[in-house]
Amino acid sequence: VEDSFLGYALESLDIDGDSLSELIIGAPEQDGVGTVWVVPGAALHALNRDAITGGVLPTPSPESVYHLDELPNTFALSGTVPLGQFGTALATLPHPDEPGGYLAVGVPGAPAGAALVFRFSPEYPQGHIVAEVAGATHQPGGRLGSAFSINYTHPYWTLLVGAEEYDDELGV
Repeated sequence: VEDSFLGYALESLDIDGDSLSELIIGAPEQDGVGTVWVVPGAALHALNRDAITGGVLPTPSPESVYHLDELPNTFALSGTVPLGQFGTALATLPHPDEPGGYLAVGVPGAPAGAALVFRFSPEYPQGHIVAEVAGATHQPGGRLGSAFSINYTHPYWTLLVGAEEYDDELGV
């Protein structure tokens, strides 16, 4: 998608329990709000792959050019905040005890910035929001959700959410 910054952030996670990781692609400028594309691992596994020989990439053929919205079962999560840049940062964490996992999506262009956490499972194959972190209202433009770090230490997981312009000098 032209001018969408498709691929600005990339992650992978087996969200449907089929043992194939889905490709998760941030496009923070798409449609003025931002979009996160989820391409099923099964669709990726079925793609035609031209062989790389002698370290040279093959010339793309029409059969090896794919459009996201044409890949089977691909879906998009769309932002709702104008200029919110939904999908600027992504982080994933598999669920430790069941199929699926969590996806954190940054929305740093929201008035104070934000991060949304989606839970994916066989019951929720296209995800549902389980947590939202909003930026400090006294610091508009702080860009919370610009970056993530995520860690799991059984039985707890930790999501660190960055705000690159929180204090105009140092960030957070």
